[in-house]
Amino acid sequence: AKQLKRLEKAGVPIIWRPLHEASGGWFWWGAQGPDAYKKLWKYLYNELTNTYGCNNLIWVYNGQSADWYPGDEYVDIVGEDIYPGNHVYDPQVSRFKQAINYGSKTKITALTENGCIFDIDSAVSINALWCWFMTWGNEFTVNGSNYSEKYTEKSVIKKMYASKYSLTLGSLPKIYWHKLKTLRQANTCRSVFVTVFSLRYFWYNYHTISEHILLLYSTGSSIGIPS
Repeated sequence: AKQLKRLEKAGVPIIWRPLHEASGGWFWWGAQGPDAYKKLWKYLYNELTNTYGCNNLIWVYNGQSADWYPGDEYVDIVGEDIYPGNHVYDPQVSRFKQAINYGSKTKITALTENGCIFDIDSAVSINALWCWFMTWGNEFTVNGSNYSEKYTEKSVIKKMYASKYSLTLGSLPKIYWHKLKTLRQANTCRSVFVTVFSLRYFWYNYHTISEHILLLYSTGSSIGIPS
């Protein structure tokens, strides 16, 4: 909470995705079933929001099941993690429709982790409008210092970059870059990427959020568009 308050004082909203993939059963926070998980989520929400007053958190539910959903009042965004295999470019519309129906109110819905990058034209044609997507690192993106086509071929990622429905970091407005400079000077994190956008897509390696909200993401390295 102390570190989250530091960012709040610096004027930085945070995409907050705690207790992810709970329904899968492979993390301790999902080991006791949906009722215990929902109690834990609400406890964490209450502690950070009401006890510590962290008002800069945008809460992302990533429990992957309607049965585990803690309630609309505790969630801002719904996220799904999907690893379909190698060279599977389906936009996963069934999972998208599932996610937007978790609560009684439609939430912004994101592909919070993915293996393959989906085909952007296919996603638009069937209205699978993921707000953002974030491809996992290591073998999903690189082989040593080079781009890896093991999961997503170069043609697919180039198509995503070139699409009129996609925004890259370089095409975003730089209204928050002064904060980026300040945070780097203050050594708040090793490396910071700040992105802002109001459309429905972005490219694969940066966390971002719609409706002109700033997201800070600390990382050690990144790669660019494959040549």
